[in-house]
Amino acid sequence: MYGLLVEASKVAPPVDSRALVLKTIRVAVESPQVFDFEKLASLPAVEQLAKDKDPVYDFLQIFLVGDLESYRAFTVSHPTFLADNGRPAFLS
Repeated sequence: MYGLLVEASKVAPPVDSRALVLKTIRVAVESPQVFDFEKLASLPAVEQLAKDKDPVYDFLQIFLVGDLESYRAFTVSHPTFLADNGRPAFLS
């Protein structure tokens, strides 16, 4: 499923890309088979999220280069993000 979502994210119209990228991140972090998030991070839609300073990009960065402290800092600076965007199952 992750691979299909990455491919869909490549061609999604900008209006749909944020939601699709968020779903792709959620699937990636919940999947025990996904270890490499670089393909996801290099998508144009993700690069646009970085330019827009969207918290979705910051959330992805936790899994790319972050640690537990990064996660804690994120939840402090974005206290409703997980509730608003669907908490990955392993964080429930």
